[in-house]
Amino acid sequence: MPRVLLFDEVDVFFDKAFYGATYNPSTYIRDPCVNQVMEYIWKNRANRSALNQVYTQKPYTDLCARFATVQQIIRNAVDTMLVDVHSFAKPAYAITTNSSGKKVIGYNEFGVLLANVTYGYKTAFAYMCEAEKGIVDKKTA
Repeated sequence: MPRVLLFDEVDVFFDKAFYGATYNPSTYIRDPCVNQVMEYIWKNRANRSALNQVYTQKPYTDLCARFATVQQIIRNAVDTMLVDVHSFAKPAYAITTNSSGKKVIGYNEFGVLLANVTYGYKTAFAYMCEAEKGIVDKKTA
């Protein structure tokens, strides 16, 4: 028996906010171990063998133990960190001053330097780089 599916308000269905939008499931983990993993990766970015050991380091294993149900998400995030630590300067960023007078990372979007645009771990590593140089406050990084 043939079936027919009828849509009421088809314009809503095909709107970018519904059908045309991407589905981006995500989770946000705020834990000191995340910072420790990132610091380990940053400090060892030039040492490939040390980077390969990140999965055996205490901050990583503690993080996985604490959030056991999302271990694969954590692993994927760390894999992304390992790539981003070597390409954090792309896209190019610049230092700008925000409305509070703090030096922050900004990205050029359509000819305007915006401090509210981020590129995930790349931006975090850019902050670590600039904090190491003393250009941005370590607390900002």
